[in-house]
Amino acid sequence: MITSIIFSKDRPLQLDLCLQSIHKNLQSSTRNIVIYKCSNDKYKAAYDELQTTYTNVEFWPQGKSLLRDIYHSILTESDNEFVCFFVDDCIVYQNVNIGKEAITNMFNDDAVCCISLRLGINVNKRSHQGIFFPDEIGQHALYSKGWVMCSKTSVRYGNYWSYSLSVDGHIFRKNDMYKMVNELIHVSKLYNNDKEWKNTPNTFEAQLQRFWTVTPNIMICPATSAVVNSPNNKTQNSHPNQHGEVYSYDQDSLLELFLSGKRIDFEKLQIKDVECPHKEIDILKGLS
Repeated sequence: MITSIIFSKDRPLQLDLCLQSIHKNLQSSTRNIVIYKCSNDKYKAAYDELQTTYTNVEFWPQGKSLLRDIYHSILTESDNEFVCFFVDDCIVYQNVNIGKEAITNMFNDDAVCCISLRLGINVNKRSHQGIFFPDEIGQHALYSKGWVMCSKTSVRYGNYWSYSLSVDGHIFRKNDMYKMVNELIHVSKLYNNDKEWKNTPNTFEAQLQRFWTVTPNIMICPATSAVVNSPNNKTQNSHPNQHGEVYSYDQDSLLELFLSGKRIDFEKLQIKDVECPHKEIDILKGLS
């Protein structure tokens, strides 16, 4: 039904937590693909170990072009009609009860752009440099029991509730994403001297915004959000993302924990009071 594409770099311990949460709380994701990148052989050894643990997950080493990796991951799946994106510090912290009939009915409406699992009526704040300020839902209506539909153009652009083309737990029609990625590949050739844009999920998400005005207006989300991003560290240099302001964990230290056999037990984490899609979780509370 859903193919989930999880982007990962130098975060084996956090990726393990992400995969645990997907398997438990997003069972409609019937194909999971990790596109990963390693800085050195120690990280590669950790990802090799994860591959032996998750035999039902496909691990694709990131190639020279992340866009082409995404393109092929969508193209090679013929059965699943929908695609969802995650980064490795995302956690599906609530169960998402969405069957094939329900998701098909939602996307049968041409006005629907995506299903956002990181949004919910509980999401009403945005943070910047440790300061929270309002970021509330705009025009919305009950779609069906447990689901809400909202208009991305009823709030200012840049608001979480207007940001439909996110790679943090957003589900899209496979064909829609295929067309967008295909165009981005051609645009990268035309405007970047045949060189690829920086190969990070942040850059991919930023380039997707060129389609914001031509994609449908409606987002559907659960009444309570199901996905949270816990930015405890940063492994890319393309964007100055906020991270580690509350619970800062160096990725090299987390690697050593992983290689020593430690894992974060998803069942031990108590994630609550999520008011922002980006909320630092004390993930090491679940260490075992």
